[in-house]
Amino acid sequence: AKRETRRVRLWKAILIILLLSGAAWVTTATHRVLQREEEDDYQSSYKLFSSTIQDALVAQYDSLQLAMQSCATAISGAKRAQKATFPFVMVPDFEVLAQSVKKQASGAVELLLYSPFVQPYQVNAWTAFSVQTAPEWIEISRSVAYETARRQQTNQTRDKVPILSGPLDQDLYQEGRSISPTILHTSDGPLPPFHAPVWELSPPPFNNFIINVDYFSNQSSLESYTAMAALRQNIISQVDHFEVMASSVFRTKDHQAFHDDVIGVRAAPSLNVTNAFDHPHSVVYEPIFDTINNESSPIVGFVAGMIAWGAYLIN
Repeated sequence: AKRETRRVRLWKAILIILLLSGAAWVTTATHRVLQREEEDDYQSSYKLFSSTIQDALVAQYDSLQLAMQSCATAISGAKRAQKATFPFVMVPDFEVLAQSVKKQASGAVELLLYSPFVQPYQVNAWTAFSVQTAPEWIEISRSVAYETARRQQTNQTRDKVPILSGPLDQDLYQEGRSISPTILHTSDGPLPPFHAPVWELSPPPFNNFIINVDYFSNQSSLESYTAMAALRQNIISQVDHFEVMASSVFRTKDHQAFHDDVIGVRAAPSLNVTNAFDHPHSVVYEPIFDTINNESSPIVGFVAGMIAWGAYLIN
């Protein structure tokens, strides 16, 4: 009887060990299978999420490209309609054209400017032309920008894409009405072979003295032009700080409010960001060709759009 009892106990012990071993093996195997499935699900989700972001960015950038191209084409078309020659081309309704670009670009374009190329022998004729014709487009642009800002603030617009327009305070336009009577190259470096004066801007400038400042005074702008001219297509600049140019067309507090309320990208409170230019911005350059719809014709200027990258990350 004692032998039988020992045998039973031995077999029970063996059975318990086998059961525990089997349970441990099943548990380990199940954990590994589930872990592998979880990793596969994570990788699949990550790839899907990454692809979604990429597709959204590509679609939005395609819209930006088309908008910039249409703007450059419209300026070339204005030259033909006016029977003019570059650089002596002025678009009276530039603000209307610029606002259309901004809406097509999902509000990412905060500042848009048109700059023609002026050869040294054209400087005197250009300054006379710009001083004479600038008041017309400035007056129209300020009127359009004010009406857009008023409608946005009072929710009287059906536009789904808010844009950074001019201020409601028209007194801001009372200062600096004079236009530079010459092209100002503000850099101490060597002069470029030709000039790119700041001409038409959106929003319209507070201080008209920004008009005829040579855009090539900034070395990085000249480098961006060189790349654009070599590729003969639009390019995006490196992330940079463009406050000097932008401060002539909108106030810092309006720019910050646009980032906070419209773009919806707020910096962490610990960073104490009070200037929207602390968020990344770049400039998109689109060449203007001398002949409409003829990209083999000479490049006679460019359209530059300052974009806020945050606008492409809100979705």
